[in-house]
Amino acid sequence: MQEAWDSLLPILELTRNQKAISEKLWMYPEIGKRRVDPKIFEYVSLISQYISHEPEVSFTDFFTKSLAILKPREQLEQKLEVLDRG
Repeated sequence: MQEAWDSLLPILELTRNQKAISEKLWMYPEIGKRRVDPKIFEYVSLISQYISHEPEVSFTDFFTKSLAILKPREQLEQKLEVLDRG
């Protein structure tokens, strides 16, 4: 997450345009390679919207909002339930 945030900083100094933020996130390798994943597509859309509407976003804000959108704990629990059933 820190590396993705660091890659956004130069664009955030220039603009808060949601499309520009989204495009920059898609350029980050770990996100770009998962472009076809609906959850990641939704994440990029929502986090870009959040950043574009918040004038003072810190890394902590970005990280917290990312966790709220991605819900990694819920995803892990769902995968464990599937494994337990199988």
